[in-house]
Amino acid sequence: MISLKFRRYLVIAICLLCTAACYVFYKWMDFDANPIRHYLAYDYYFGSPLMSSSYSQVNVSSSVHTATEASSPSPQTVFSLGGKPVLVLFSARFDFQLGLIVLVGYFNNRLSKQPPRVTCRLSSLKSSTNLDARPWQQAVGYSMHEGHYMPYDGVLYFCPVVPTESSYLVEVNGVDVSNRASGKIKLPVHVAESSKPADKVAACITALRYLPSEESENQFIMRLVEFIEVNRLLGVEHFYFYNMSLPSKISAVMKHYIGIGWITVTPWSLAEGIDLDKDIHYYGQMVILNDCLYSARDRYRLLTFIDIDEMLVPTNSKGEAINLVKAAQLHSLDDRGGNCALGFRHGVFPPSPKQEKSGEIKMPTSLIGCKIKEIGIHFVWNSWQSCQTKQLSPSSEGLLHHYRHWAAGEMIEDQSMKWLQRDIETALIGARDRLKHLFGIDLCA
Repeated sequence: MISLKFRRYLVIAICLLCTAACYVFYKWMDFDANPIRHYLAYDYYFGSPLMSSSYSQVNVSSSVHTATEASSPSPQTVFSLGGKPVLVLFSARFDFQLGLIVLVGYFNNRLSKQPPRVTCRLSSLKSSTNLDARPWQQAVGYSMHEGHYMPYDGVLYFCPVVPTESSYLVEVNGVDVSNRASGKIKLPVHVAESSKPADKVAACITALRYLPSEESENQFIMRLVEFIEVNRLLGVEHFYFYNMSLPSKISAVMKHYIGIGWITVTPWSLAEGIDLDKDIHYYGQMVILNDCLYSARDRYRLLTFIDIDEMLVPTNSKGEAINLVKAAQLHSLDDRGGNCALGFRHGVFPPSPKQEKSGEIKMPTSLIGCKIKEIGIHFVWNSWQSCQTKQLSPSSEGLLHHYRHWAAGEMIEDQSMKWLQRDIETALIGARDRLKHLFGIDLCA
Protein backbone atom coordinates (compact mmCIF):
# COMPACT_ATOMS: atom_id res chain seq x y z
CA MET A 1 0.00 0.00 0.00
CA ILE A 2 1.14 3.55 -0.82
CA SER A 3 0.96 5.86 2.18
CA LEU A 4 -1.18 9.00 2.04
CA LYS A 5 1.91 11.17 2.61
CA PHE A 6 3.73 9.55 -0.31
CA ARG A 7 0.72 10.05 -2.59
CA ARG A 8 0.63 13.73 -1.68
CA TYR A 9 4.29 14.12 -2.57
CA LEU A 10 3.67 12.24 -5.82
CA VAL A 11 0.78 14.55 -6.78
CA ILE A 12 2.90 17.62 -5.98
CA ALA A 13 5.79 16.27 -8.10
CA ILE A 14 3.45 15.58 -11.04
CA CYS A 15 1.99 19.09 -10.78
CA LEU A 16 5.47 20.63 -10.76
CA LEU A 17 6.48 18.59 -13.82
CA CYS A 18 3.32 19.65 -15.68
CA THR A 19 3.95 23.29 -14.76
CA ALA A 20 7.54 23.08 -16.01
CA ALA A 21 6.42 21.39 -19.25
CA CYS A 22 3.79 24.10 -19.86
CA TYR A 23 6.39 26.81 -19.23
CA VAL A 24 8.83 25.26 -21.70
CA PHE A 25 6.07 24.91 -24.30
CA TYR A 26 4.95 28.51 -23.70
CA LYS A 27 8.46 29.87 -24.18
CA TRP A 28 9.10 27.68 -27.22
CA MET A 29 5.94 28.96 -28.96
CA ASP A 30 6.72 32.57 -27.91
CA PHE A 31 3.06 33.22 -27.07
CA ASP A 32 1.73 36.67 -26.27
CA ALA A 33 -1.68 38.24 -25.79
CA ASN A 34 -2.58 38.26 -29.49
CA PRO A 35 -4.17 34.88 -30.44
CA ILE A 36 -4.15 35.73 -34.16
CA ARG A 37 -0.38 35.39 -34.16
CA HIS A 38 -0.64 31.72 -33.34
CA TYR A 39 -3.37 31.00 -35.83
CA LEU A 40 -1.00 32.39 -38.46
CA ALA A 41 2.03 30.72 -36.98
CA TYR A 42 3.15 29.00 -40.18
CA ASP A 43 1.86 31.46 -42.75
CA TYR A 44 3.76 33.14 -45.53
CA TYR A 45 2.23 36.51 -46.36
CA PHE A 46 1.66 38.28 -49.61
CA GLY A 47 0.28 41.77 -49.80
CA SER A 48 0.76 45.45 -49.27
CA PRO A 49 3.01 46.62 -46.41
CA LEU A 50 1.64 50.17 -46.41
CA MET A 51 0.54 51.80 -43.21
CA SER A 52 -2.42 53.51 -44.91
CA SER A 53 -3.63 54.71 -48.29
CA SER A 54 -2.51 58.27 -47.59
CA TYR A 55 1.13 59.27 -47.89
CA SER A 56 3.09 61.52 -45.56
CA GLN A 57 4.00 64.79 -47.25
CA VAL A 58 7.68 65.07 -46.43
CA ASN A 59 10.04 67.66 -47.91
CA VAL A 60 13.00 65.45 -48.77
CA SER A 61 15.10 65.39 -51.90
CA SER A 62 15.17 62.22 -54.03
CA SER A 63 18.06 59.89 -53.35
CA VAL A 64 18.44 56.38 -54.73
CA HIS A 65 20.57 53.93 -52.77
CA THR A 66 21.08 50.45 -54.20
CA ALA A 67 22.97 47.54 -52.76
CA THR A 68 25.76 48.00 -55.27
CA GLU A 69 26.62 51.52 -54.11
CA ALA A 70 29.31 52.42 -51.58
CA SER A 71 26.53 53.42 -49.15
CA SER A 72 25.39 49.81 -48.67
CA PRO A 73 24.35 49.13 -45.07
CA SER A 74 26.94 47.54 -42.81
CA PRO A 75 26.88 46.55 -39.13
CA GLN A 76 28.12 49.17 -36.68
CA THR A 77 28.50 48.44 -32.98
CA VAL A 78 27.04 51.27 -30.89
CA PHE A 79 28.56 50.05 -27.62
CA SER A 80 29.92 46.89 -25.99
CA LEU A 81 30.26 45.35 -22.54
CA GLY A 82 33.11 43.03 -21.61
CA GLY A 83 34.28 42.91 -25.23
CA LYS A 84 30.88 41.72 -26.46
CA PRO A 85 28.67 44.00 -28.61
CA VAL A 86 25.49 45.03 -26.78
CA LEU A 87 23.83 47.03 -29.56
CA VAL A 88 24.57 46.76 -33.29
CA LEU A 89 22.75 48.77 -35.95
CA PHE A 90 22.74 47.61 -39.57
CA SER A 91 20.76 50.26 -41.44
CA ALA A 92 18.84 53.54 -41.22
CA ARG A 93 15.95 53.88 -43.67
CA PHE A 94 13.59 56.83 -44.04
CA ASP A 95 9.99 55.63 -44.25
CA PHE A 96 7.62 57.89 -46.17
CA GLN A 97 4.49 56.27 -44.70
CA LEU A 98 5.64 56.83 -41.12
CA GLY A 99 7.48 60.10 -41.75
CA LEU A 100 10.49 59.03 -39.69
CA ILE A 101 13.74 57.04 -39.80
CA VAL A 102 13.66 53.32 -39.03
CA LEU A 103 16.84 51.84 -37.52
CA VAL A 104 17.32 48.08 -37.97
CA GLY A 105 19.74 46.03 -35.89
CA TYR A 106 20.15 43.55 -33.03
CA PHE A 107 21.02 43.61 -29.33
CA ASN A 108 22.48 41.22 -26.76
CA ASN A 109 19.59 40.01 -24.59
CA ARG A 110 21.99 38.42 -22.09
CA LEU A 111 23.58 41.78 -21.31
CA SER A 112 20.41 43.84 -21.78
CA LYS A 113 17.00 42.29 -21.14
CA GLN A 114 15.34 45.16 -22.99
CA PRO A 115 16.50 47.07 -26.09
CA PRO A 116 19.02 49.74 -25.02
CA ARG A 117 17.79 53.33 -24.88
CA VAL A 118 18.44 55.24 -28.09
CA THR A 119 18.26 58.92 -29.00
CA CYS A 120 18.93 60.29 -32.47
CA ARG A 121 19.34 63.47 -34.51
CA LEU A 122 20.36 64.51 -38.01
CA SER A 123 24.06 64.83 -38.53
CA SER A 124 26.74 65.40 -41.14
CA LEU A 125 30.08 63.97 -42.23
CA LYS A 126 31.65 67.25 -41.17
CA SER A 127 32.95 67.44 -37.62
CA SER A 128 31.12 70.65 -36.71
CA THR A 129 27.85 71.78 -38.27
CA ASN A 130 24.61 73.42 -37.21
CA LEU A 131 22.95 70.02 -37.45
CA ASP A 132 25.07 68.70 -34.59
CA ALA A 133 23.61 71.41 -32.36
CA ARG A 134 20.08 70.10 -32.81
CA PRO A 135 18.41 68.49 -29.78
CA TRP A 136 18.40 64.71 -29.42
CA GLN A 137 15.09 62.94 -30.10
CA GLN A 138 13.98 59.85 -28.21
CA ALA A 139 13.61 56.80 -30.45
CA VAL A 140 11.04 54.10 -29.72
CA GLY A 141 12.59 50.63 -29.47
CA TYR A 142 10.81 47.47 -30.56
CA SER A 143 12.26 44.01 -29.90
CA MET A 144 11.69 41.50 -32.71
CA HIS A 145 10.25 38.06 -32.08
CA GLU A 146 11.68 34.65 -32.94
CA GLY A 147 15.05 34.98 -31.28
CA HIS A 148 14.91 31.27 -30.41
CA TYR A 149 16.62 31.95 -27.05
CA MET A 150 19.93 32.81 -28.61
CA PRO A 151 22.00 35.71 -27.21
CA TYR A 152 20.97 38.27 -29.85
CA ASP A 153 17.47 39.47 -30.79
CA GLY A 154 16.55 41.73 -33.70
CA VAL A 155 15.47 45.27 -32.85
CA LEU A 156 13.73 48.17 -34.61
CA TYR A 157 14.04 51.80 -33.50
CA PHE A 158 11.67 54.46 -34.78
CA CYS A 159 13.53 57.75 -34.84
CA PRO A 160 11.30 60.88 -35.20
CA VAL A 161 13.56 62.93 -37.48
CA VAL A 162 13.33 63.70 -41.22
CA PRO A 163 16.44 63.87 -43.46
CA THR A 164 16.97 67.19 -45.24
CA GLU A 165 18.73 68.13 -48.45
CA SER A 166 21.88 69.03 -46.53
CA SER A 167 22.28 65.74 -44.68
CA TYR A 168 21.58 62.07 -45.15
CA LEU A 169 23.23 61.00 -41.92
CA VAL A 170 21.62 60.19 -38.59
CA GLU A 171 23.63 60.29 -35.37
CA VAL A 172 22.62 57.64 -32.86
CA ASN A 173 23.35 57.66 -29.13
CA GLY A 174 22.84 54.32 -27.39
CA VAL A 175 22.77 53.84 -23.61
CA ASP A 176 22.62 50.58 -21.66
CA VAL A 177 19.39 50.27 -19.66
CA SER A 178 21.50 49.93 -16.47
CA ASN A 179 23.75 52.87 -17.45
CA ARG A 180 26.83 50.64 -17.57
CA ALA A 181 27.93 51.70 -21.06
CA SER A 182 27.05 53.97 -23.96
CA GLY A 183 28.25 54.93 -27.41
CA LYS A 184 27.59 57.01 -30.51
CA ILE A 185 27.69 56.22 -34.23
CA LYS A 186 26.64 57.88 -37.48
CA LEU A 187 24.67 56.01 -40.13
CA PRO A 188 23.83 56.97 -43.74
CA VAL A 189 20.07 57.28 -44.24
CA HIS A 190 18.68 55.34 -47.20
CA VAL A 191 15.77 57.11 -48.89
CA ALA A 192 13.52 55.63 -51.58
CA GLU A 193 13.38 57.36 -54.95
CA SER A 194 9.61 57.89 -54.66
CA SER A 195 7.13 58.41 -51.85
CA LYS A 196 4.47 56.43 -53.70
CA PRO A 197 5.22 52.72 -54.26
CA ALA A 198 4.54 51.04 -57.58
CA ASP A 199 1.61 48.64 -57.87
CA LYS A 200 4.02 45.74 -58.38
CA VAL A 201 5.49 42.81 -56.45
CA ALA A 202 8.92 42.57 -54.82
CA ALA A 203 10.39 39.51 -53.12
CA CYS A 204 12.63 39.52 -50.03
CA ILE A 205 15.00 36.58 -49.74
CA THR A 206 16.97 35.68 -46.62
CA ALA A 207 20.76 35.29 -46.48
CA LEU A 208 22.37 33.53 -49.46
CA ARG A 209 25.16 31.24 -48.38
CA TYR A 210 26.88 28.80 -50.73
CA LEU A 211 27.92 25.49 -49.13
CA PRO A 212 30.19 23.48 -51.45
CA SER A 213 29.60 20.35 -49.38
CA GLU A 214 25.93 20.33 -50.43
CA GLU A 215 26.04 21.15 -54.15
CA SER A 216 28.27 22.33 -56.99
CA GLU A 217 28.40 25.97 -58.08
CA ASN A 218 26.54 25.07 -61.28
CA GLN A 219 23.77 23.40 -59.29
CA PHE A 220 23.41 26.48 -57.09
CA ILE A 221 23.33 28.72 -60.18
CA MET A 222 20.65 26.54 -61.79
CA ARG A 223 18.44 26.82 -58.70
CA LEU A 224 19.04 30.57 -58.45
CA VAL A 225 18.31 31.23 -62.14
CA GLU A 226 15.18 29.08 -62.05
CA PHE A 227 13.98 30.90 -58.94
CA ILE A 228 14.42 34.34 -60.52
CA GLU A 229 13.12 33.51 -64.00
CA VAL A 230 10.02 31.55 -62.93
CA ASN A 231 9.05 33.99 -60.18
CA ARG A 232 9.29 36.78 -62.76
CA LEU A 233 6.70 34.91 -64.83
CA LEU A 234 4.50 34.70 -61.74
CA GLY A 235 4.63 38.48 -61.31
CA VAL A 236 7.63 39.32 -59.12
CA GLU A 237 9.14 42.53 -60.46
CA HIS A 238 12.21 42.80 -58.25
CA PHE A 239 14.22 40.62 -55.85
CA TYR A 240 16.13 41.70 -52.72
CA PHE A 241 18.99 39.35 -51.85
CA TYR A 242 21.38 39.44 -48.88
CA ASN A 243 24.78 37.95 -49.74
CA MET A 244 26.66 36.16 -46.98
CA SER A 245 29.20 34.16 -48.97
CA LEU A 246 29.04 33.61 -52.70
CA PRO A 247 32.07 32.62 -54.83
CA SER A 248 33.06 34.71 -57.86
CA LYS A 249 31.29 32.49 -60.41
CA ILE A 250 27.93 32.84 -58.66
CA SER A 251 28.58 36.53 -57.98
CA ALA A 252 29.08 37.09 -61.73
CA VAL A 253 25.59 35.70 -62.37
CA MET A 254 24.18 37.97 -59.66
CA LYS A 255 25.88 40.99 -61.25
CA HIS A 256 24.22 40.11 -64.56
CA TYR A 257 20.78 40.33 -62.94
CA ILE A 258 21.77 43.53 -61.10
CA GLY A 259 22.76 45.01 -64.46
CA ILE A 260 19.35 44.38 -66.02
CA GLY A 261 17.61 45.84 -62.97
CA TRP A 262 15.95 42.69 -61.66
CA ILE A 263 17.71 42.31 -58.33
CA THR A 264 19.34 44.22 -55.49
CA VAL A 265 22.11 42.51 -53.54
CA THR A 266 23.09 43.77 -50.09
CA PRO A 267 26.24 42.41 -48.43
CA TRP A 268 25.38 40.70 -45.14
CA SER A 269 27.74 40.10 -42.24
CA LEU A 270 27.59 40.25 -38.47
CA ALA A 271 29.53 42.62 -36.23
CA GLU A 272 32.95 41.53 -34.97
CA GLY A 273 32.69 39.38 -31.88
CA ILE A 274 29.39 37.72 -32.80
CA ASP A 275 29.40 34.01 -33.64
CA LEU A 276 27.41 33.29 -36.80
CA ASP A 277 26.06 29.94 -35.59
CA LYS A 278 25.88 30.31 -31.80
CA ASP A 279 24.87 33.92 -31.10
CA ILE A 280 21.96 34.70 -33.45
CA HIS A 281 19.24 32.60 -35.08
CA TYR A 282 19.83 31.48 -38.66
CA TYR A 283 22.45 34.10 -39.57
CA GLY A 284 20.23 36.97 -38.40
CA GLN A 285 17.23 36.02 -40.54
CA MET A 286 14.72 38.21 -38.68
CA VAL A 287 16.97 41.27 -39.02
CA ILE A 288 17.38 40.63 -42.76
CA LEU A 289 13.65 40.20 -43.41
CA ASN A 290 12.68 43.36 -41.54
CA ASP A 291 15.48 45.37 -43.13
CA CYS A 292 14.09 44.28 -46.48
CA LEU A 293 10.55 45.17 -45.39
CA TYR A 294 11.51 48.78 -44.66
CA SER A 295 13.78 48.94 -47.71
CA ALA A 296 11.16 47.78 -50.20
CA ARG A 297 7.84 49.03 -48.87
CA ASP A 298 8.27 52.58 -50.19
CA ARG A 299 9.09 51.18 -53.63
CA TYR A 300 6.58 48.33 -54.08
CA ARG A 301 3.01 48.02 -52.81
CA LEU A 302 3.08 44.22 -52.77
CA LEU A 303 5.74 42.18 -51.00
CA THR A 304 6.48 38.53 -50.48
CA PHE A 305 9.11 36.80 -48.32
CA ILE A 306 10.32 33.50 -49.76
CA ASP A 307 13.42 31.33 -50.10
CA ILE A 308 15.14 30.29 -53.35
CA ASP A 309 13.39 26.91 -53.36
CA GLU A 310 9.90 28.44 -53.10
CA MET A 311 7.36 29.89 -55.53
CA LEU A 312 3.94 31.35 -54.82
CA VAL A 313 1.48 30.08 -57.41
CA PRO A 314 -1.99 31.68 -57.27
CA THR A 315 -4.62 30.11 -59.52
CA ASN A 316 -7.92 31.06 -61.15
CA SER A 317 -11.18 29.11 -61.15
CA LYS A 318 -9.83 26.87 -63.94
CA GLY A 319 -6.79 25.87 -61.90
CA GLU A 320 -4.42 27.89 -64.08
CA ALA A 321 -1.47 29.77 -62.58
CA ILE A 322 -2.04 33.55 -62.63
CA ASN A 323 0.01 36.68 -61.95
CA LEU A 324 0.44 37.71 -58.30
CA VAL A 325 -0.81 41.23 -59.00
CA LYS A 326 -3.93 39.77 -60.61
CA ALA A 327 -4.39 37.53 -57.56
CA ALA A 328 -4.20 40.58 -55.29
CA GLN A 329 -6.95 42.24 -57.33
CA LEU A 330 -9.02 39.05 -57.47
CA HIS A 331 -9.03 38.70 -53.67
CA SER A 332 -9.48 42.41 -52.89
CA LEU A 333 -6.06 42.84 -51.34
CA ASP A 334 -5.57 46.54 -50.63
CA ASP A 335 -4.22 48.98 -48.04
CA ARG A 336 -7.55 50.58 -47.11
CA GLY A 337 -8.78 47.89 -44.74
CA GLY A 338 -10.31 44.49 -45.39
CA ASN A 339 -7.83 41.92 -46.67
CA CYS A 340 -4.23 42.93 -46.06
CA ALA A 341 -2.67 39.53 -46.69
CA LEU A 342 -3.29 36.36 -48.67
CA GLY A 343 -2.50 33.07 -46.96
CA PHE A 344 -1.23 30.17 -49.08
CA ARG A 345 -1.05 26.54 -47.96
CA HIS A 346 2.39 24.97 -48.12
CA GLY A 347 2.94 22.20 -50.68
CA VAL A 348 6.20 20.26 -50.85
CA PHE A 349 7.32 19.12 -54.28
CA PRO A 350 10.20 16.60 -54.06
CA PRO A 351 12.89 17.69 -56.56
CA SER A 352 12.77 14.41 -58.47
CA PRO A 353 11.16 13.86 -61.88
CA LYS A 354 9.89 10.47 -60.67
CA GLN A 355 7.64 12.14 -58.10
CA GLU A 356 5.14 14.35 -59.87
CA LYS A 357 2.69 14.89 -57.04
CA SER A 358 2.92 17.25 -54.09
CA GLY A 359 2.84 16.25 -50.46
CA GLU A 360 0.72 18.91 -48.76
CA ILE A 361 1.81 19.90 -45.27
CA LYS A 362 -1.21 20.22 -42.98
CA MET A 363 -0.18 23.41 -41.20
CA PRO A 364 -1.16 26.65 -42.97
CA THR A 365 1.44 28.79 -44.76
CA SER A 366 1.20 32.14 -46.60
CA LEU A 367 2.85 35.55 -47.67
CA ILE A 368 2.94 39.25 -46.38
CA GLY A 369 0.25 41.88 -45.97
CA CYS A 370 -0.38 45.58 -45.57
CA LYS A 371 0.35 47.95 -42.69
CA ILE A 372 3.07 45.64 -41.47
CA LYS A 373 5.26 46.69 -38.53
CA GLU A 374 7.24 43.45 -38.05
CA ILE A 375 7.46 40.52 -40.43
CA GLY A 376 8.23 37.05 -39.10
CA ILE A 377 9.90 34.10 -40.77
CA HIS A 378 6.56 32.53 -41.71
CA PHE A 379 4.01 35.15 -40.68
CA VAL A 380 3.26 38.73 -39.71
CA TRP A 381 4.05 39.48 -36.08
CA ASN A 382 2.66 42.98 -35.84
CA SER A 383 0.93 45.58 -37.99
CA TRP A 384 0.39 49.31 -37.74
CA GLN A 385 -3.38 49.00 -38.13
CA SER A 386 -5.93 46.23 -37.80
CA CYS A 387 -6.10 44.03 -40.90
CA GLN A 388 -7.20 40.57 -42.00
CA THR A 389 -5.58 37.63 -43.77
CA LYS A 390 -7.56 35.70 -46.35
CA GLN A 391 -6.58 32.04 -46.40
CA LEU A 392 -6.71 30.67 -49.95
CA SER A 393 -7.93 27.21 -50.87
CA PRO A 394 -4.96 25.08 -52.05
CA SER A 395 -7.15 23.20 -54.52
CA SER A 396 -8.74 26.20 -56.23
CA GLU A 397 -7.04 29.49 -55.30
CA GLY A 398 -3.31 28.93 -54.88
CA LEU A 399 -0.47 27.00 -53.29
CA LEU A 400 3.06 27.73 -52.16
CA HIS A 401 5.35 25.40 -54.14
CA HIS A 402 8.30 24.33 -52.01
CA TYR A 403 10.84 22.26 -53.91
CA ARG A 404 12.69 20.15 -51.37
CA HIS A 405 12.80 16.70 -49.79
CA TRP A 406 10.27 16.43 -46.99
CA ALA A 407 8.51 13.44 -45.46
CA ALA A 408 4.86 14.25 -46.19
CA GLY A 409 1.68 12.31 -45.63
CA GLU A 410 -1.27 13.04 -47.91
CA MET A 411 -0.40 13.49 -51.59
CA ILE A 412 -2.28 15.88 -53.86
CA GLU A 413 -1.94 16.63 -57.56
CA ASP A 414 -1.30 20.21 -58.62
CA GLN A 415 -1.12 20.96 -62.36
CA SER A 416 -1.29 24.76 -62.17
CA MET A 417 2.26 25.26 -63.47
CA LYS A 418 1.61 23.36 -66.69
CA TRP A 419 -0.12 26.47 -68.03
CA LEU A 420 3.23 28.25 -67.80
CA GLN A 421 5.30 25.36 -69.12
CA ARG A 422 6.13 26.88 -72.50
CA ASP A 423 6.93 30.29 -70.99
CA ILE A 424 9.13 28.65 -68.35
CA GLU A 425 11.03 26.63 -70.95
CA THR A 426 11.57 29.73 -73.10
CA ALA A 427 12.79 31.81 -70.11
CA LEU A 428 15.17 29.15 -68.81
CA ILE A 429 16.63 28.34 -72.23
CA GLY A 430 17.18 32.06 -72.81
CA ALA A 431 18.89 32.43 -69.42
CA ARG A 432 21.06 29.37 -70.07
CA ASP A 433 22.21 30.75 -73.42
CA ARG A 434 22.94 34.22 -71.96
CA LEU A 435 25.07 32.82 -69.16
CA LYS A 436 27.04 30.65 -71.58
CA HIS A 437 27.60 33.61 -73.91
CA LEU A 438 28.49 36.13 -71.18
CA PHE A 439 30.44 34.01 -68.71
CA GLY A 440 31.13 30.70 -70.40
CA ILE A 441 28.98 28.94 -67.80
CA ASP A 442 27.55 25.72 -69.25
CA LEU A 443 24.62 24.68 -67.05
CA CYS A 444 24.14 21.57 -69.16
CA ALA A 445 27.64 20.25 -68.48
